[in-house]
Amino acid sequence: MTPTPHMIVAALALLTLHGQAQTAWKPVESKLTTPWTATITPSNVLPEYPRPQMERKAWMNLNGLWDFAIASKQAPMPASYAQQILVPFPVEAPLSGVGKLVAPDQRMWYRRTLALPAAWHKKRVLLNFEAVDWEMTAMVNGKQVGSHKGGYDPFSFDITDALNASGNQELVVSVFDPTSDGFQPVGKQSMNPGGCFYTRSSGIWQTVWLEAVAQTYVKEYIITPDLDAGVLHLTVESSTPGAQVEATALDHGKKIVSIKGKAGTEMLLKIPDVKTWSPDAPFLYDLAITLAADGKVQDEVKGYFGMRKIAVGPDEAGITRMLFNNKFLLQVGPLDQGFWPDGLHTPPCEAAIKYDLETLKKYGFNMLRKHIKVEPRRYYYWCDKLGLIVWQDMPAMALREPSNEGKENFAKELERMILTHYNVPSIIMWVPFNEAWGQHDTEKTVSAIRKLDSSRLVNNASGWVDKGVGDILDGHSYPEPAAPKPEAKRASVAGEFGGLGFNIPEHMWANGSWGYVNFDTREALNKRYEEVFTHLLERVKSPGISAGVYTQTSDIELENNGLMTYDRRIQKIDPAVSMAAVHGWLAPEPVLDADKFIDELAVELRTLSQGSDIRYTLDGSEPTKTSTRYETPVTLTKSCTLTTRAFYPGNGVSRVVAYKYQKSPAQKATPTEGTKPGLFLSYYETAADATAIPDFKTLKPTTHLVAATVGLERATRAENFALHFEGWFSAAKSGSYTFYLTSFKGSRLQLGGEIVVNNDSPNAPQPRHGCVTLEAGMHPLVLDYFQSNGGKDLRLEYTGPGIPRQAVPTSAFSHKKSASVACLAPTMVGFTPKFLGETLMTLACPYQDAQIRYTLDGSEPGINSTLYSAPVKLSAATTAKARAFADDMTPSPVTTIDYQPLTTHQAVTPANAKPGIQAAYYELADAPDKMPDFAALTPQRTDVVDKFDAESVPRPERYALKYDGFLNVPASGVYAFRLDADDEASLKIAGETLIGKAHHTDAGFGKSPQTGVIALEAGYHPLSLLYYQNTGGRRIFLEIEGPNLPRRPIVGTMLAH
Repeated sequence: MTPTPHMIVAALALLTLHGQAQTAWKPVESKLTTPWTATITPSNVLPEYPRPQMERKAWMNLNGLWDFAIASKQAPMPASYAQQILVPFPVEAPLSGVGKLVAPDQRMWYRRTLALPAAWHKKRVLLNFEAVDWEMTAMVNGKQVGSHKGGYDPFSFDITDALNASGNQELVVSVFDPTSDGFQPVGKQSMNPGGCFYTRSSGIWQTVWLEAVAQTYVKEYIITPDLDAGVLHLTVESSTPGAQVEATALDHGKKIVSIKGKAGTEMLLKIPDVKTWSPDAPFLYDLAITLAADGKVQDEVKGYFGMRKIAVGPDEAGITRMLFNNKFLLQVGPLDQGFWPDGLHTPPCEAAIKYDLETLKKYGFNMLRKHIKVEPRRYYYWCDKLGLIVWQDMPAMALREPSNEGKENFAKELERMILTHYNVPSIIMWVPFNEAWGQHDTEKTVSAIRKLDSSRLVNNASGWVDKGVGDILDGHSYPEPAAPKPEAKRASVAGEFGGLGFNIPEHMWANGSWGYVNFDTREALNKRYEEVFTHLLERVKSPGISAGVYTQTSDIELENNGLMTYDRRIQKIDPAVSMAAVHGWLAPEPVLDADKFIDELAVELRTLSQGSDIRYTLDGSEPTKTSTRYETPVTLTKSCTLTTRAFYPGNGVSRVVAYKYQKSPAQKATPTEGTKPGLFLSYYETAADATAIPDFKTLKPTTHLVAATVGLERATRAENFALHFEGWFSAAKSGSYTFYLTSFKGSRLQLGGEIVVNNDSPNAPQPRHGCVTLEAGMHPLVLDYFQSNGGKDLRLEYTGPGIPRQAVPTSAFSHKKSASVACLAPTMVGFTPKFLGETLMTLACPYQDAQIRYTLDGSEPGINSTLYSAPVKLSAATTAKARAFADDMTPSPVTTIDYQPLTTHQAVTPANAKPGIQAAYYELADAPDKMPDFAALTPQRTDVVDKFDAESVPRPERYALKYDGFLNVPASGVYAFRLDADDEASLKIAGETLIGKAHHTDAGFGKSPQTGVIALEAGYHPLSLLYYQNTGGRRIFLEIEGPNLPRRPIVGTMLAH
């Protein structure tokens, strides 16, 4: 093989690396690896030409091992470097060989040496960085050659004047990256990854390279295809104004048109017999540009272009659509985030890029939404080559109101993203904002994009906050796709849907992974996938959406809702299933879900797509076009497996599905007497963040009720509770019954001790069903449900002999109180048992039929103790005990209430009291795990505020607040204070520490705040509140309750200083 110039240059670079010891490098041990991790070495790391639309021959790849150090942001350039890093992988990535998190107050330093080829003598040398996150400075031989801010765009420095005349050249790069602590676009990177935010990618993360050019060279060129006119608009920018340009379009090496002109002037290439670029036929023309000065060729570059058109307009039915090459083309593809477990932002190699994109084509997709990240330019090259339409998101800023500095950074990086990728034929849409994350000045931003690029569509905001501008109305919904109605001048799309989750433990980044809906088996996952695409295609017909974006290409860190696992080793969604679902080649399904029968069952099949030819077998074999054609319902008289598939015109074929049917004897009915309508319901208040149905034997119910039907109507709080229904279900006739249990969190249905439906998983807003054969009569029923946070839903439906699917009616339920169930304990009415002077003991029982018996002498109450019938007056310290008794139930546990008299704290008279409380704000160097010593801290600022607020501060984590002032209470009496905090707070009033520690893990974060009680005279009382925030959620919530003062937050005129 004859060495190419690039191979020779790359070899020279590798031989001259400063201090390079390639054998010492190895990836950092990682939770996951990809199929390419083990193939990456310092000598083969991303060797491809990085700018495929403007190639030159004379270039040098600087990827490989560099000296590396991390120091404080203010520290000078290191005198020595303790380790090496494999460029261009981010510092945090395992493939970098470093694998360390960089703090926002640190700076990264890179260093290497290199020798330039002799052929580059008297040439200008350009140092190119494809992307560095975020603020960088480059020095060559000790001279600063340039600096740059921006984490997603390529840039260049002319380093010619800094080069040594001979010998090695030293290159040093320093990088500062505050990630989400800063005011710049960061995409999904976070200082505190979790949920849908991921590990950050700091420093150099795309190829670094050199190229040699003449004094006169092509700086860039701009192309705009005009498909209707068959013309390519071309403008070449030169380092020398007015240089001579010759541009040639080629078809597989054959010249088809050539034109000459001047640099800086638009030229028109008339393309004969235009071949269009489309997902099905992604034809690309080659483009050769020659630049001359004084009659001599100075520069030659090669590129390519595609002839395509994107617009919004009416289709044949008059519905406003996205039109591709003047026709409506349904655009379907994934949300593609571009993260890798071994390289984070950086793909491990070109083969990995190609694998992802080729896999998406196998899934039947024709587009992708590149989600709040900008990829290396070779990624878009493969989209162009393979035929994948790209909707390009702008990387979002951190989740807070953007500052003026942040807005300026955003605008600059948005402009550079558009101009860098202007020539890419696969990109057809710019998406500046996603779900209001850092969204600002939307109308102004859309107008700015139009001025930069009028040839593409603009989606003003994907999801949530639509401002009525741009070309697209974009709705997000999970798992079902949204269906916004198209407008006269704006097409509508389902910008995000799906999010179906499935865990494969050995291929997961960490435990606790989540999806919008989770599944226990791949079979269930794939079936639901087919269903959501069926609903997408329905919405394409009406109201007429133009596209759908499925979440997402792969799992990422804690998200398990990918088509593939994060390591790209397992395809969770079957490509054949996806190909069929995307095209509407749906598999047959039974009209009824009953899969058990007593004597016989008639199975009726259907597909939701027109033109299907259904074939089936009963012997377990895979159906072919010659198998039995389905024409009338199939009558089954014995257990068997019915295997079926559908064939469609044009060689379309559905996936094979198998339905198992079981001949099953009926569950015997249970004779019962003395039942009452409805179900006996036990209601429990639970700890936060439950993930499964609790063991009810370990819990104490909050109340007992009778529920007319299954639902959440009797729940008294919005989240963190559980329900246990007991009773009987009445089967009107013997036969097969199918029950559909829908819950957003977890639920389970049992009949006669048999689990019929198990829907015990969080984040499952879907019906799951089960079938049981029942004898006519009564059958014991138990239904359990738990609710943590987020959405909630609980419904029970059924079908049966002659019964269409419907909610199970009240008439089908009955119950009896059970002696095995304890009555609920009495509770005190009122906010505190502490009092001034005298008080009334007021009791209540959550179970309405119970009697309350009590004692005031500390003895245990029995059935013969004093019957509570009215409030009881108390004037001294008293220990009251109470118990509830009800027929057919065991007595309740004993409730003990200690009534205590208090001493009043006298009010003070502050001098020159003014509204509001003083709030001192402190930034902490380290992440605290306990309340800091405020005496040792100096506040960054002190303000006067009218409320306690953990969010209106300059940064989201590692800070503390100290509030000092006075509380003005309107009347003398007993006051209760409730404090909830994340991470931690303490409260002192009138010199007394009421709450020493309110913490989100101790207090249940918003569910069980810590409480303190004190007696106060009307007027002012000193108040001090201390708070600190580590990372993650943040919150201060202080409430007061007292005489004629219902529970409320402490704000406004109650505070003084």
